[in-house]
Amino acid sequence: MFTQEQVDEIFDNARHQGDYVIGLYRLVYGDRWDDVVKVNGFPSISADTNTYIFDRAIKFDKVHHPEVFAGGIWMNQGFSQDSGITEWGEFVLPDTTYKGD
Repeated sequence: MFTQEQVDEIFDNARHQGDYVIGLYRLVYGDRWDDVVKVNGFPSISADTNTYIFDRAIKFDKVHHPEVFAGGIWMNQGFSQDSGITEWGEFVLPDTTYKGD
């Protein structure tokens, strides 16, 4: 699980869209992120978590990248919403290949 504060910290420290995308993936993969070879799908999160992250992505893009579709990178590369996940910050990782597997 992760917290709203952790998400806020990632967005507050981001300078570019890629910073928050990679930051959020690092958040859910933890120490294993650097060993990821391939992610088959997207991590899944609750609707409330998804709404919060997407809202942060839109606000970030409107300020830092006004020339692009706000939130577009998160819509294309971000996490999936799963109605079976109800806890804020809970997530399920997709099938992932790691170095050495």
